[in-house]
Amino acid sequence: MQYLTIRHVLDPMHCEKNLCENIIKTIWGLKDNLKVRLDLEEANIRPELHAVPGGASRTLLIPRAPYILSEAEKAVFTNIIRGLKTPSNYVGQLSKRITEDGQLQGMKSHDYHILMQQILPLCLRTLLPKDVRIAIIRICRVFARLCVKSVEPSSMTELFNETAVIMYM
Repeated sequence: MQYLTIRHVLDPMHCEKNLCENIIKTIWGLKDNLKVRLDLEEANIRPELHAVPGGASRTLLIPRAPYILSEAEKAVFTNIIRGLKTPSNYVGQLSKRITEDGQLQGMKSHDYHILMQQILPLCLRTLLPKDVRIAIIRICRVFARLCVKSVEPSSMTELFNETAVIMYM
């Protein structure tokens, strides 16, 4: 009988890529729209983010969420990535992956792996509010501990509990 390792069951690097893509889209504000805000209101959570009526034309205004970077913060974020000096073949030239409008596109799984574990905590350490920043940095650390060559089976329970606490944050 063949025993399965964690890599056979779940590839953490691809999960890390998907999560990193979603974190980037969220802090860029690409996943924030009126439908999302109405869903928050329907679920009766985060009342400070609910859409509010504004003006006589019956439009709804969406308050700025604390987890979305402003234009100046996006510029700082992209300037940090553009200014990174990395060893040859370490990460696929992230500075060339930044488009005109500041989006990160055309990255491979390994690029997201390095971005999630090392660059994202560096870029966000002063840009977001403390509670949002700490949650993102902690999830980056969980993936750093999970994406090693061998994972101690006794530490898996600790990682799952840590992940649950982070998701609550």
